[in-house]
Amino acid sequence: MALSLRLSLLTSSLLLLAGISFGCDGKAPSPKEEAHHDHSAHMQQEAAAEAAPAEAPAGPEIETGMFALSLSPGESGFAAGKPGELQIQLEGRGGRHVNQDYPIRVKIAAGEGVSVAKDELVKADAKRFDEQQVQFLANVAPSVAGEHDVRCEVSFAMCTEENCIREKRTVAMVLKAD
Repeated sequence: MALSLRLSLLTSSLLLLAGISFGCDGKAPSPKEEAHHDHSAHMQQEAAAEAAPAEAPAGPEIETGMFALSLSPGESGFAAGKPGELQIQLEGRGGRHVNQDYPIRVKIAAGEGVSVAKDELVKADAKRFDEQQVQFLANVAPSVAGEHDVRCEVSFAMCTEENCIREKRTVAMVLKAD
């Protein structure tokens, strides 16, 4: 009986090893198939995971290997009771370009004391929109002097010839009104 138990265990072990070696379907890939495996799907998933927004506080600039996104005061600056402009700019990096067909959106939120002419901007609102750069100018008007928080949540997609990666990032700054 001990011999039949040993044979049974040995047979089970061999079957288990065969299953591990050949995979679930019983076929092992040929060396030729293995050498030509397309890893691009895996790399796209990894790139998307790397591109996920960090849980860090937003700043006025975000720069990655794929893009540079910034929020800055327009040329005129800001004064209480006078309209001014915020500039939101996106540029491709590392051989990536801005997806021309993705519905880009900028949602603007300002602290108390600042009115925003339009709290959501889309492609049609862009001052410049091409593969190399996207630029928006948002009209804002501080009603009182001082420092005011402004945040812009930007949804966009960056592409290469092979793939596109969707992004949603937030940039923020302190608007200083005289």
